[in-house]
Amino acid sequence: MTVKKKMSPEEGNKIPDQEGTVETAPFEAPESPETSDNAESREALKKTEDNLMEVAVEWKERCQRITAEYQNYRNRAQKEKEALGGDVRADTVTQFLPVLDNLERALENEKDDAIRRGVELIHRQLLDVLEKLKVTEIEAIGQVFNPELMEAVMHVADETLSANTVTQVFTKGYRMGDRILRHTIVQVAN
Repeated sequence: MTVKKKMSPEEGNKIPDQEGTVETAPFEAPESPETSDNAESREALKKTEDNLMEVAVEWKERCQRITAEYQNYRNRAQKEKEALGGDVRADTVTQFLPVLDNLERALENEKDDAIRRGVELIHRQLLDVLEKLKVTEIEAIGQVFNPELMEAVMHVADETLSANTVTQVFTKGYRMGDRILRHTIVQVAN
């Protein structure tokens, strides 16, 4: 087994011959900065530095694009989340509108005062909940017919009213903010 010993820098220039004796090889020093190759190596270093700067700029721009894309994704996801929440609220409120209609019909037809007061309390409570959810009734009587908010199921000839004026509401319409929950079903004068 041969043991290799660590050589010092001075010993690194020594070359053993076949008999094991060590000869010293001439030491070759690196070229000094004053040589003519220095201008060439400076140019090469400058080109390398320029290339590295270009790569750094490209990576910086790439990182900025990725960061902007991620921010856009987060904003889009937040908007979709808010829209989904609005859709769920609108769908839920839409399910309660027939209940509100039935309470109003009960108020119109109930003769017993005790029952009527109970229905009025329930009706008022439901209206308060809808108000908190920013649900509003679409006003229609006497208004000009608006096909975006109303649905005309009947036309009547009435010369005392201007054309396309709503004369009667069959089913109330409701909106939640800008979203139409249910169109108002109306009768329109010609």
